Order: sequence, then C-alpha cells, then structure tokens
Amino acid sequence: MNAADPTSLLAKFVAEVDAHQIPEPVLHATRRALVDHIGVTVAGSTDDIPRRARSAIAASENGGGATVVGDRMRVSPPFAAFLNAFASHVLDLDDVYNPPGTTVHGSCSVWPAILAIADTRPVSGRDALASFAIGFEV
Repeated sequence: MNAADPTSLLAKFVAEVDAHQIPEPVLHATRRALVDHIGVTVAGSTDDIPRRARSAIAASENGGGATVVGDRMRVSPPFAAFLNAFASHVLDLDDVYNPPGTTVHGSCSVWPAILAIADTRPVSGRDALASFAIGFEV
C-alpha cells in the first residue's frame, strides 16, 4: 500500500487524531447529534420494518451484550449496530449535513457502532464523543 493512497492517508488521520484536541464546539455538535440520534432511533424502532428486521436477526442470533432499541433482545455489537442504524434512519428524520455535492446522515451510521461497542465494554463519554467526531469526519 502506497503511503500516499487515500486509504493510507485516512488510516493515518484516524490513528493520529488526539481526542483531547477536538474543539469544544465540535464536541457540542456531537452531543446534539447524539440527542437527535436517540430520538429518531426510539421513534423509528416502533415502525413495522425495523420490527421485521429484529425478527429476522432473532432467528439466527443467540444473544449478546448489546442493546437493540425498541426491544428487549440483546445481540452482538455488529447486529445491534445494524438494527439500531436501521431504526434510526427508517423515518428519514435523522440529522443532515449538506456539504457541497452531497447529503450526509452521519449519526445513523456512526452512533450505532459506537453505542454497540460501549454497551459491551467501558467507553468514557469523552471517548464516545471523540469517536463520533472522528467517524463523522471520515
């Protein structure tokens, strides 16, 4: 892998970020994104489509330590991230960032992964916020 290729540059960026140097306004935005994410995930979890997805996963998943919003089931972190991401975006009310040329729904893809991991091992609030900021930037 060439040290200047996009994947290497992205990996270098992620590996070298100092979470303690993330500016407070960015952390404030991550807190707002988390509140938004929780709201749309709870609301979306009541829709029939996420319920069907949970049923499909329940048929093959033998349990785990991560929470699935809207259900008492606990599953492995990858399944929890998938199901919670699905629920958070199903109503299409999640947060939007519109840089030139695209639209990004960052919370529905980043927060579910962070929260699924944080549900199975200790993660500080600051580390979760920093992880979101870095993940969103990626």
